[in-house]
Amino acid sequence: MKQPSGILLGFLISVVLLLSAAACTGESNPFVGTWHLKVDMTTMPSMTESEEASAKEFVSKLSFDLTINGDGTATATGSMMQTGDTPAPARWTAEGNRLILENPNTALSDKQMIFTLKDGKLWFDPETMGKGTAKYFYLEK
Repeated sequence: MKQPSGILLGFLISVVLLLSAAACTGESNPFVGTWHLKVDMTTMPSMTESEEASAKEFVSKLSFDLTINGDGTATATGSMMQTGDTPAPARWTAEGNRLILENPNTALSDKQMIFTLKDGKLWFDPETMGKGTAKYFYLEK
């Protein structure tokens, strides 16, 4: 009689450990969460007052939110979307500190967007945004 209860107890402990490990894995993934578009205007080349005012007005109209789910799905919304205010579904994978978003259907790309995670920020890859602007645009939780 003691052996079956010991086997059952061992099985239950194994299930609890597996479920705990799965829950911890999702929470520890640095990509999972909702990210919002930010622009670092402080590092842009010097501009005249008029140029700076125009740039600030343009940036204030930009919006892009990216929700990364632990199951490999993502949703993007905002003014940079080809779908307008309708959320655009996508799939994502990670390779080290790089997030690869497949078929995001944004104004930037309809095939793939690549981000690099650095200092808690998702930086647009120059292949996605172009070398001139990638260093100013990033996503932050």
